[in-house]
Amino acid sequence: MIGWGFYCGIMVLIFSITLFASSSLPKPYSAYIVKSGSMEPTIMTGDIVIDRTDWKPSLGYVITFLDEEDHLITHRIIEEMREDGELLFRTKGDNNEDPDPELISENRVMGVWYANFHYLGYFAVWLQRPVVVLIVIFLPLTLLMTIDALRDQDSKKSKSNK
Repeated sequence: MIGWGFYCGIMVLIFSITLFASSSLPKPYSAYIVKSGSMEPTIMTGDIVIDRTDWKPSLGYVITFLDEEDHLITHRIIEEMREDGELLFRTKGDNNEDPDPELISENRVMGVWYANFHYLGYFAVWLQRPVVVLIVIFLPLTLLMTIDALRDQDSKKSKSNK
């Protein structure tokens, strides 16, 4: 029989993963869920990418940046240049044939790739769905409370029959 302590431990683990996937990491780290295959096989669709926000981007590094439409992109720096004293990066996904069309200024860089966890992003997104919260948390909790109530009832019947 699954006890309350085990169930609470599982809930802490689930909430930790969800929190982890929502970019609520301690500084200098941030986390993002990868939604495309542009960096495969290095970083796969559905991976969670961990970036360091205190590292300086440089040629060959994989960075996460905001594009002109404020979408988060994780690509590799393939060229550095200075224009009017500003450091700019040309980026490209490892799985893309062509470089990205826009140059990225240093202030648009959100972080430098530190690590990634394969496919954990799928799980994190799944956990954030309301129906999953209902199934994963409230259904087992209700079941455990019902089992406890039935045990108490059986225990009281046993004592009264003695």
